[in-house]
Amino acid sequence: IFPADQTNAPVFIFLHGGYWRAFSSKEFSCVALGLQPLGITTVVVNYALCPFVTVDEITRQVRAAVAWTCKNIAQHGGDPSRIALGGHSAGAQLSAMCLQTAWAKDYGLPNDPIAAALLVSGIYDIAPLRYSYLQPMIQLSEGVIARNSPAFAVRACKTPVWVNWGSEETPEFARQARLFHDAWLAAGNRGALSALPGANHYIGIHGFEHADSALCQWLARHLGG
Repeated sequence: IFPADQTNAPVFIFLHGGYWRAFSSKEFSCVALGLQPLGITTVVVNYALCPFVTVDEITRQVRAAVAWTCKNIAQHGGDPSRIALGGHSAGAQLSAMCLQTAWAKDYGLPNDPIAAALLVSGIYDIAPLRYSYLQPMIQLSEGVIARNSPAFAVRACKTPVWVNWGSEETPEFARQARLFHDAWLAAGNRGALSALPGANHYIGIHGFEHADSALCQWLARHLGG
């Protein structure tokens, strides 16, 4: 947790990428650099990795982490009524999965506890990865794919979502972004879709390091930071 200077601050929960099999929260403290000056508290979530756990288990862990934050962030100076969620790459997929959660039924929270969601360079139909070099590590089965492809399980949700990708990424990332965005709107939800100019898969996330970036400013507008 990287707290803002003031109390009752808006909060951004960040889920890191790494195709569910690499990195940890320790590599992503940089996400707080652009948000702290805007008065936003940042929570960087850690989770176990494949192949030691399944993608199903990772989804469970990040949902539990989001629920914990909603219930406990006030003790760390955060405002539980102003929590945004987001992630990069696999973290964007996990964030999208969190938006499909039955928060009231499973965690005793409001139906839509997330004030805004920011999805950067995500994978929302994970089926193609079954045929990639990642398969020996992430071990995708048909069931895992069906349960963890958020583009095909969108529910009605009050959370506004910005789906983006880098303009210099491969066409597949653009396809994935459009796929989820279209499904999100088809469910009657609010969302925006755009490319980050000049960004490849690894550069876009660095926008979080600068308070005047499009990523940080979007969060500030939606959180009142």
